[in-house]
Amino acid sequence: MSNVNIRDPLYGFIILNDIESKILDSYPFQRLRFIHQLGTTSFVYPTGCHTRFEHSLGVLRLSTRLIKCLKEQELTIKEMDEKVFRLSAMLHDIGHAPFSHIGEDMMLFSKGFDHEKMTIKIIEESEIGEILKKI
Repeated sequence: MSNVNIRDPLYGFIILNDIESKILDSYPFQRLRFIHQLGTTSFVYPTGCHTRFEHSLGVLRLSTRLIKCLKEQELTIKEMDEKVFRLSAMLHDIGHAPFSHIGEDMMLFSKGFDHEKMTIKIIEESEIGEILKKI
């Protein structure tokens, strides 16, 4: 599989490598398409409707820009560190529940839900964990 280019209206093209492309196609990452970044805000502000999926890709793109800036300052960044940093950016919200923080607050009150713990669980126990084992 080769690099995948995703057109983003804010950042231009976001280029994903093979591992990132496989994660993009995974069920846990695709479910982020249905989780609003701003929870229920879109009910009051109709244009506040972007998703955790879009946000995660944007953070991945910003991580790429940060790495580029650091390299321009003649800092040495190991290839594996760059991969891990980009994957961390891409996966940082993978454990969010529906309606984002407002839904998590309701679940935390009743069932002890924690999106950080869910992030670890998803990475370790889903197809994403199998993908990451290959790097």
